[in-house]
Amino acid sequence: MTYRVNGAAISNEIIHPLVQLEIRVIDMDLYLIHHGQSTNKREDNHVGFSKLTDLGYKQAYSTGQVLSNINLIKLYCNPMLRAVQTAQK
Repeated sequence: MTYRVNGAAISNEIIHPLVQLEIRVIDMDLYLIHHGQSTNKREDNHVGFSKLTDLGYKQAYSTGQVLSNINLIKLYCNPMLRAVQTAQK
């Protein structure tokens, strides 16, 4: 049997018999989304718990529309307010 790891073919004949090789192939798409514009971003201040601006809400909503036809299995979100507000849209 031949396995493919990072595009390279590896035959089980070259694997030591005492080594158990388990390879799981996961077909997955990963989406990384940045939060919408926040009050700190607008003011060039990147600290604190800022919320989304009106434009930030529009950006979050538009991103949600683009992703609405995708069957998301898991969503991970930074606990910062602006990130949570973006994820909720």
